Amino acid sequence: MAWKFEKPYSAQYPIIAGHRGFSLCYPENTLRAFEEAAKLGVDMVELDISMSADGIPMLYHDDLLEKKSSPLAGNITGYTREELRQVRIGAKLGMDDQPLATLEEFCQLYSNYPDIIVNVDLKPGSGVEGTVKPVMEILEKYGYMDRIFFNSLDGNITKYLHDNTEYLVVGPPEGFAWGVNQVPGPEGTYATLDAVCIPTSELSMEAAEELRRLGKIVVSAPMADEAAAQKALEVGVEICLCDDPRPMLKLMGRMP
Repeated sequence: MAWKFEKPYSAQYPIIAGHRGFSLCYPENTLRAFEEAAKLGVDMVELDISMSADGIPMLYHDDLLEKKSSPLAGNITGYTREELRQVRIGAKLGMDDQPLATLEEFCQLYSNYPDIIVNVDLKPGSGVEGTVKPVMEILEKYGYMDRIFFNSLDGNITKYLHDNTEYLVVGPPEGFAWGVNQVPGPEGTYATLDAVCIPTSELSMEAAEELRRLGKIVVSAPMADEAAAQKALEVGVEICLCDDPRPMLKLMGRMP
């Protein structure tokens, strides 16, 4: 495990993360959302990386631009960084528009918040070579290597990270609908994962206990209200990815 976390954490004292930043109130994966998450006092933020046509890591979750942004349509991998400068995220989410940011711009911003861990979610689409190398180069350039870990739905990416790095690796549960290149069975993709992220809608004591039996860290997302935060505490989630971190921060006595 290459990342460092000075505070003790456990099922009783989970890591509280801003899922795509403070995404309940600000456009997800934008610099504004990440800055507002930092102001809340989160332990960690989770961000999504998709690659542009010219190999620039961009902060965007969905496969198609028109789902949450404007004015471009189609896959983000079909546009260069220069073309993506016109993209705005917000209006389609009922929020004020914000520009589509790069990983490098995020790293520059979060140099102001050196104690916040960064969970980098590498989206499928550009493969291992097209994604991992350019992302690593930027993270190394800005000195992030002791404050990151990785997450991916792509079994090829998690296997590469497991086999070639010391970073903590998070992946989806077996049979997750949006997983790709997933090899079933205990010696398959699961063997490459240090932690598993259970969707909040599927979170249960039984699922969490099974992960603990397998020696996996229990992660869950997304959490947007007090009921979800309370359930996570009852089940013993160790890393809570929150669209709205405030309910969990309040339950843990870290916010009035």
